[in-house]
Amino acid sequence: MNSKERHELRYRRRKARREEKKRSLAEQYGDFDKVFTFENLYAAYKGCCKGVGWKASTQRYKANVLLNVVDTLDLLKSGKFKSKGFYEFDIIERGKERHIKSVHISERVVQRCLCDYSLVPIFSNSFIYDNGACMKEKE
Repeated sequence: MNSKERHELRYRRRKARREEKKRSLAEQYGDFDKVFTFENLYAAYKGCCKGVGWKASTQRYKANVLLNVVDTLDLLKSGKFKSKGFYEFDIIERGKERHIKSVHISERVVQRCLCDYSLVPIFSNSFIYDNGACMKEKE
C-alpha cells in the first residue's frame, strides 16, 4: 500500500465519522415531536421574556401562558400554525428614523424553540469560532 492509498483510506474514515456524527445529530435533534414539546416551548417562552417582560404584548401572553403554549403546540402538531405577520412601527433614534418590523411573542416562542432545540445543536459545530455572539458558551 503506497502513501496515496493510505491517504485515501484516512480520508474515507474521516468522512464516514463525519457522516455518522451528522446522522446521529439529525436523529437526536431533527425530530419534530422531540423539538416541539410543551416543556421546550415553555422554556423558550421563559427565554423570550427576558428583558422584555415590561412590554404589554409580553404581559398579555404571560397572563395566559399555559393556555397559549398548549394552543401553540396544538397548532404546530396539526400543521395549522401560521405567521401573524409583523407589528410595524417607526421610531426616531438619535435623529435617525428607523422602520421596525417586530414579530409577535407567540412566534418568537416557536422560533426560539426551533433554534434552541434543533438548529443550534445540529449546526453549531460548523460555525466559525468568531460567529456566535448569542451562543451560550460565548456570552
